Amino acid sequence: MAQPSGQALDPACPRCGRRNPPELRFCAKCGQVLQGPATTALPRSGVSTATRTTWWQRLTGRTGGPDRTSVRAYRHSLSMRSRSLRVVVALLVAVGLGGALVVVRRSPTTLLRHLKNDLTNTQELVPVTALSVPTSGGKPKAAPTAVDDNTATPWTTTWRGGTDRVPTQKCAPITEGAAAHLVLTLDTARTVRTLKFVGGVPNDALRAQQLTPAVLQVTLADGSCQRLEVTSDGKVHKLKLANPVETSTITVEIAGAHAPVSNGSVRGKPISISLIQLFSRPL
Repeated sequence: MAQPSGQALDPACPRCGRRNPPELRFCAKCGQVLQGPATTALPRSGVSTATRTTWWQRLTGRTGGPDRTSVRAYRHSLSMRSRSLRVVVALLVAVGLGGALVVVRRSPTTLLRHLKNDLTNTQELVPVTALSVPTSGGKPKAAPTAVDDNTATPWTTTWRGGTDRVPTQKCAPITEGAAAHLVLTLDTARTVRTLKFVGGVPNDALRAQQLTPAVLQVTLADGSCQRLEVTSDGKVHKLKLANPVETSTITVEIAGAHAPVSNGSVRGKPISISLIQLFSRPL
């Protein structure tokens, strides 16, 4: 009677059925545990048998997982093809992450800092300079009082329109409005997220006798535009831009006005902006 071959006597994997040499602790095909660790002798009396935990296990509280010997044995049981595939995948992931950082031109530290600023909504004041540009054409003039962070020194222009309700949903060319608008130039291209604004003059009694801005039209360097509605109470308004993009200039136009308390024609009357500040996340 023929004797069965040695391979036929090898134990079969309980998961996939493959026969493995008895010295293997893991299946060479699927990695299933075939046998527990061998014990050669009982521990001496008084010697602790507790498994030593790593700093990561102590930190995460996961102390019931496989020990390093088991993990190492499993790795050695893998075929050369499986090991090579794991190395190739790890290299591809590393190259992909590095390529992404090169494309966006940001270091990992910068990306993490920007992520933190987005989560905490951290923003900083952006240094700007301002020009007062005549709407009908003409030579621009410096308008430092609009961006000097001092509400006591407002920027003033002349109103040429009426006080009818102006739609705030869509931007449109302003044919009848302020005689001039502001062009703000940033110190460097930034993604502006918030505009802080105070309309009218700081004196309450005087503001009640003058026109005050009701609608601002804000246009970025790429042509994107948003209209923002403001009140006439002289308070600080923090206006969030709906679709912030990186820009180097911002144009601010007065698209609508609140009528003063006094009656009479409003055309040719002064209208003022006391404060404009731009905020973006820190660089």
